Amino acid sequence: MNKLTIFSACAALLLAACNKPALFEERKGAGGTDTEPVKKKVLVIAIEGARGQVVKDADMPQLKGLLEHSIYSWDAVCDTTSGDAASWSALFTGVTNMKNEIKGTHYLGHQLAAFPSFPQRLAANATLDITAVSSSPSLNDTLLKKGNANTWVNTGGKDEAARDSAVNRLKLQNPDLLVVAFNSVQQAGKTEGFHAAAPGYTAALKTVDGYIGDVLTALRNRPSFAKEDWLVIITSNHGGLETGEYGGNSFKERNIFLLYYHPNFTPRLVEMPAVNVPYDGYYMFFDRAGSQDRSAYTNNPAYRFGAEQNFTIEFNIQSTYTGGTDHPIVSNKNWGSGANQGYVIYKQNGNIRLNYKGAAASRIDVRNGPNVSDGKWHRVSIVFNRLGTVDFYLDGKFFINGLSIAGKGNIDTGLPLAVGTDGTLNYEDGGTSGSGQNYIADIRVWNAALTPAAIDDWAFRPLNAAHPAFLSLIGHWKANELPTGNAIKDFSPTGADLTIQNNPRWDYKTDVLNPSSIDATLLVPRAMDLTSNVLAWMGVKLKAEWALDGKVEIAQ
Repeated sequence: MNKLTIFSACAALLLAACNKPALFEERKGAGGTDTEPVKKKVLVIAIEGARGQVVKDADMPQLKGLLEHSIYSWDAVCDTTSGDAASWSALFTGVTNMKNEIKGTHYLGHQLAAFPSFPQRLAANATLDITAVSSSPSLNDTLLKKGNANTWVNTGGKDEAARDSAVNRLKLQNPDLLVVAFNSVQQAGKTEGFHAAAPGYTAALKTVDGYIGDVLTALRNRPSFAKEDWLVIITSNHGGLETGEYGGNSFKERNIFLLYYHPNFTPRLVEMPAVNVPYDGYYMFFDRAGSQDRSAYTNNPAYRFGAEQNFTIEFNIQSTYTGGTDHPIVSNKNWGSGANQGYVIYKQNGNIRLNYKGAAASRIDVRNGPNVSDGKWHRVSIVFNRLGTVDFYLDGKFFINGLSIAGKGNIDTGLPLAVGTDGTLNYEDGGTSGSGQNYIADIRVWNAALTPAAIDDWAFRPLNAAHPAFLSLIGHWKANELPTGNAIKDFSPTGADLTIQNNPRWDYKTDVLNPSSIDATLLVPRAMDLTSNVLAWMGVKLKAEWALDGKVEIAQ
């Protein structure tokens, strides 16, 4: 049994002696004298259908305000299927769906007698007040029925009522375990899709975040709060696809988040290892058809680098096309001639290449870049050091450098930054059809020369503020979700959405980055962890015969 961070010796002895919760610990006052014991309690807030990696980027100040003292992961997963009943049961029983035999949207044939929920395990101790307030029809269907909690409130799908009931319970009653479940995010996801470009979905997340703030305020305002030791857990049960579907085993459907908050916790972000990184989504196919480039562009002046500004361009690319046409991938120039001012990153015969022409010198060409036409996703990073060379990286590793670009002059052209075409937005030298044929995604532009270490460390990781050059990020187009209208959203502070032209197709693909024999989803927090952490915090000795599948994240 792991020792919890704030367990006292007294609590540890109680744990060894019995299964009943060791609910009290002694705290010392400022002068070193004993004060009254504090009682351990748990608040669990579950947001049905909140996809972890969308929550990471969502406007949720109440939740994000907890991160300074939280152990958390945006890459967590439910068990191998994401149906309503299956995902809730893995979260609440702490065992896989293979054990509890709940594998879809219904609880038929369940083994909940053998694998009861954590509220039911705690309710076996008659001294505890177990309260559950839920607006989720699926959760209320079986796992939170009366008998599994002393108090069970079904708010009939109404989140506001769930918020009000939870606040009142904290004000007027004395729960030891309070479970609060919200359903509106799932309903929004089913209607508009479970993704960041769905305004109804992100609005629902923000609304629920406000409810979370109300519940936390009520918790902190309890008259007995100083004598209580609350662990706050906020989580979700499953994610979903851009189409509004869920229930399958793709990463986006399984992706949840788990957050454990306590004011004494040292913050720790648990990320997915950068092997076999799930990379499923809707991806734009950049090609040329009918004398038109299916492409995207922006006229934002942030991407004018003048004569001296260092910059870096990165993107993921997947292709099987090895033709001889030199169709652009990213460009700001008229590629009708390599002697024209500007730059173009392009692919020819399967290899990434570069043409670069400053105002003060002749053209520079790099024609021996990496081959990326093997059907796998590859990460390409090209660093433009205006006092040195242009360097190519493939999948985070240095590949080759070109000639010096020092003193070559201004590379601005007045043309757009274009993806899948050149700055004219119609690269006619590419022919009438068949050229290009690339999936291009996770495009990042930096007004700095990234270091080799930063490129390697972040080649397969979702971008966040921990990146050492994050303040230099001026463009970030994930391009892995269906667009809103005719734009690909820019997630950088610049906010320069790409305008899509010529009606490209978007294909749903289930792939991975950095293929490996390791299943990375086994190395991140999982839904089954919730039960183990709740029981451990409450001082319950975890018996081997319970066959729990969760890991105790809050132990040190």
